Amino acid sequence: MKSCPTIQGLKLDQSSLQALEQIELKLRGLRLAASLTSIGVISNIFYRSSPLQAAYNIHATDWQLFAQSTAAWPRIMQKAVTRIAEEEHWNHQHDRKQAQFWEAVAYGCKP
Repeated sequence: MKSCPTIQGLKLDQSSLQALEQIELKLRGLRLAASLTSIGVISNIFYRSSPLQAAYNIHATDWQLFAQSTAAWPRIMQKAVTRIAEEEHWNHQHDRKQAQFWEAVAYGCKP
């Protein structure tokens, strides 16, 4: 991971601002989906269940699959951001500063 660039005088155009909004909306939706995954599993175990039924549901739940799906959400979010940022990077080849900004967003950098 390379260091984050210092981009003096960066001005984002309307396309870049819309892309940032699109990223925020996408991440908000993906965070909601990740939360619903967990809520769904927990409600499936306990909703309208007697203690005996809940104990059986806990035993019958595929916890390994649940862990894999939970662990996948950060990668899904990262890929969603990368896809938008790569597109903006290539769309801004005429503007070196914006292209550099979107490249840093797409491929990551460390502060």
